[in-house]
Amino acid sequence: MKKATRVSAPSNDLSSRSLGYRLIHGTLLLVALMVVSFLLASPVACMTAGSAGLVASGIAAAVCTLAGIAGFVISQMCLHKIDVFSGLVLGVGVRMFLPLASVFLVLWHRPLLENGMIYYLLLYYLIMLFADTAIMLPSIAASHEVQRTTG
Repeated sequence: MKKATRVSAPSNDLSSRSLGYRLIHGTLLLVALMVVSFLLASPVACMTAGSAGLVASGIAAAVCTLAGIAGFVISQMCLHKIDVFSGLVLGVGVRMFLPLASVFLVLWHRPLLENGMIYYLLLYYLIMLFADTAIMLPSIAASHEVQRTTG
């Protein structure tokens, strides 16, 4: 009977698997939180502006979800390749750009403005910012420990 030998994976392969897991896990958490937030805000949107309020709330939730996921992915990808601060600043810039650009578009499209999309953007942006920060903190702490022990 042959004895099974265990081959250890190279550290790059392990860290890329860990990065892939963090990306998928974090993205799913952000999407789930935004779906729950949208469902909780839907009765208010429906009572204040009817179906147009639901559309405004849905568009705001979609914009903030895409911006949050993009910022999260960029921050995670830059965490080990660039220094932590640069990755975070780049992620925050992307996360802020999409909602801010949509505010300017809403100002041109009166029905969305009248149905309160600006308020929904603010609500969902703050929720996404809080969630993204809570998900990123363990990765930043781990990256800081690795940099401290190797550097």
